[in-house]
Amino acid sequence: MSNKVLTTLEVSTELFHVEPLQHYIGYLAQYCQVPSNKQFHLSILIEEIFTHIIKEAFNNRTDGTITISAELNPANFVLKFHYLGIPFGYSLETAESIEDNISNTLIRKLSTSYKMTQQGKDGQTIEINIALPEYEGAHIVHNHNQNTNTCDIVLASDKVLLREIEEADMQMLVQCLYEVFGYTYSSDGIYYPEVILERLHQGVYRGFVAENEAGKVVAHVAMLKNDPTSKICECGQAFVSPEYGKRGLFNKLKQLLIDAACKECLYGVTSSSVTEHIFSQKVNIALGCVETGLSLAYAPLKFKSVVSNNVGVQRQAVIGFFYSCNGGTQDIYIVPQHSEFIAKTYKNLGIFRNFKCSNISLEDWTDNSQVELQIKTDWNQIYISISLPGKDLSRRIINLVRQGIVCGAAVAYIELPLTSIDTPLICEILENVGFFYSGITPYEMNGADSIKMQYVIDTSISPEYIHTASEWGAEIKDYVFKSKERAESMLKMPI
Repeated sequence: MSNKVLTTLEVSTELFHVEPLQHYIGYLAQYCQVPSNKQFHLSILIEEIFTHIIKEAFNNRTDGTITISAELNPANFVLKFHYLGIPFGYSLETAESIEDNISNTLIRKLSTSYKMTQQGKDGQTIEINIALPEYEGAHIVHNHNQNTNTCDIVLASDKVLLREIEEADMQMLVQCLYEVFGYTYSSDGIYYPEVILERLHQGVYRGFVAENEAGKVVAHVAMLKNDPTSKICECGQAFVSPEYGKRGLFNKLKQLLIDAACKECLYGVTSSSVTEHIFSQKVNIALGCVETGLSLAYAPLKFKSVVSNNVGVQRQAVIGFFYSCNGGTQDIYIVPQHSEFIAKTYKNLGIFRNFKCSNISLEDWTDNSQVELQIKTDWNQIYISISLPGKDLSRRIINLVRQGIVCGAAVAYIELPLTSIDTPLICEILENVGFFYSGITPYEMNGADSIKMQYVIDTSISPEYIHTASEWGAEIKDYVFKSKERAESMLKMPI
């Protein structure tokens, strides 16, 4: 049962807030059709909880803060108090004085249900539920959702101009982003016009936009590079204002980007699409981009467009694409367990490679590995880089993944150059600890082709939530899940 947030307030731990809170939250309760006698109960509850948090959890200090939210679901009016007071400094179940016991008794008797949660470094939360008359709350929530989520978007009919972005466009670009994603877009930098402008001047960003007749930016795709000398680029930061949907602006802008990449003599263009979006996959395929891999559990659901469909509780998987522009051949080392599938991927890309066999063994390595861990907290991801493999590699990888799990990671990735003679043996070791195939990307690592391995911490991820737009995409999906099953069956040193 999902809650609709009515209000969220952050107030200081000073008693003068009690009466204004009683009036304001009382008004919200009346709007949500909480019965009058329970509105009176709610007023008492606000005073009891607020005053005792200040007394017991803050020792009457006035420099603390309490965050109060009022929420609504079809069955209850919900009031939450969140604070960073003394851990276990206040309890609804135990009382040190007669006064506390009276307070706790009132809270238990006046609320329909209550709970207190200790959240470690995130503090404590007290939640109070006041039951609503049957159907009343459901009616309010239903009307709200109907008004905000299912209203029809009126599509614009004016002409648009497709062009490269200009320095004066940056604020309009951010406004266009907001129309599509609100403040949920995964990259923070694109919300700052000065950051985009700096990247433009550095040569690591080129934007392509659609401008409407009013001179407003209504669509955008970006050419992104790791550095100005990179031989491949990424097509990313793509979004189209809802009013300008169904006009093919994304594929037209991406074609402009591909043409510009080929004109720059880049080797190719990478891109990715969450597997929820069959449309964006079809656009990539129509433009000549080829699927190269599948990353499971890649993106949290919070990084969703406001016009996106609901896909449930799963993290979003991402399918990778590559458009080949230029570039020569390479010698790459065969990863035996994936050699046939990798060869088929190159064939579909139209890229020729010389395959070589590696004869490296564990005895050829030094005792100690050199590895690094990067944690992407917002994405709940970890990236492990291996600059020097050693005999202790299995143990080091296990320890780093465990560190990531402690930090809340849901998935781990390791990317390796296929031009390295060590890569086949590293892949074998990774599979022995639960990593499995994700895909390849030409020229990804300083001009060398790469193979990506992945470790999904939530092993219950289901294929049914992953949608592909082509037979080859479906084949990649099938292969990745079979690789996952194979790695799990080979697991010698479980993490």
